[in-house]
Amino acid sequence: MRRMINRSWVALALAAAALLGWGSARAQHNGKAEGPRPHGRISYTLAKQGYFYVAGAYDTPAAPTSMSGQMYVEYQIPAELRAGAYPIIMVHGGGHTGAGFQSTPDGRPGWADYFVGHGWPVYVVDQPGRA
Repeated sequence: MRRMINRSWVALALAAAALLGWGSARAQHNGKAEGPRPHGRISYTLAKQGYFYVAGAYDTPAAPTSMSGQMYVEYQIPAELRAGAYPIIMVHGGGHTGAGFQSTPDGRPGWADYFVGHGWPVYVVDQPGRA
């Protein structure tokens, strides 16, 4: 039961952080379609980017030395948002990490760059215990 509550809080905190970041960087999309770039490169300008941690617990609250169970989240918010674009939250599965959304094995841009380049705010997470 405790594990379900922790996951609910993590999901709620992540959704709130995504909506807050998205709302503070709202802008209108200029309607220009972007064509393909040489070598798979995607060109865009960011309004905001960074990272934060969600949840987690210290080993001993009285004298904390290490934290575990936290989720790492990287975000990028484009300067020109697509009209009506909601934040995209990319959550990996299996034994993967969020890095799988950031590039391909041969070095081309990944799904995170694709969506940011087309006007969506993107949040890429690393689930606790997997990254």
